[in-house]
Amino acid sequence: NLVRPPHTAWITFISLKGQTRRMKLGDLSLLRLNGATSVKVVFEDHLRRAVFEGGEAEFNVAPNGRPFLMAVGDRIVRTADADFDLRRYGRVGSVKAALTVRRGYVEVDEVKGREPSRRLGPGDQMNWIEGQASAPIRNTDPNKAFAWQSHQLVYDKTPLSDVVVDLNRYVDRPISLVPPSVGDLIFTGVLPLDSEEAMLKRLQATLPIKAQALTAAIVLKPLH
Repeated sequence: NLVRPPHTAWITFISLKGQTRRMKLGDLSLLRLNGATSVKVVFEDHLRRAVFEGGEAEFNVAPNGRPFLMAVGDRIVRTADADFDLRRYGRVGSVKAALTVRRGYVEVDEVKGREPSRRLGPGDQMNWIEGQASAPIRNTDPNKAFAWQSHQLVYDKTPLSDVVVDLNRYVDRPISLVPPSVGDLIFTGVLPLDSEEAMLKRLQATLPIKAQALTAAIVLKPLH
């Protein structure tokens, strides 16, 4: 026992709201964090493991002979060499996740085994709600998912509620929807990540909503 090597420690990477980070991992993989994101990583003799706790990040996994496994709520993401974007957001009981592959191949397994293993290649995107077995895969332009690295957000028929989740990674005052059904409005377009005021103006120019600015928050309401 005295000569047994110590357990490999997990390393936690986090980013603050409005902050993006880029780092190279010990296996030469590249990790980019969007705002308000948390990821834990550990490298072992025969395995690379990670836990994606929430937010959004790009994982550009370098091949080195060891599989890369990541826990994402009730799913396990596995690859050996791939570049993918991952989002995880929502509240307990309604957590959503989206995985978009730009390079290589990724397999996704549901922990409880209620659905078969899913294999995604370049241009594939998988969306799921944690706790539900159904996880559709669709073909998309993967560069849209990575657009946040160029300081813009690209949406194609996306519920306003999901857009607000993204914006809350950048704005100083949290945005809320009143009533919550406003979040069902569908938005398509590009939002440059500039000032809080400019982003809200673009939403109001496209959707029938108005923004009420309070001291500590912003409320989006129906126009009428």
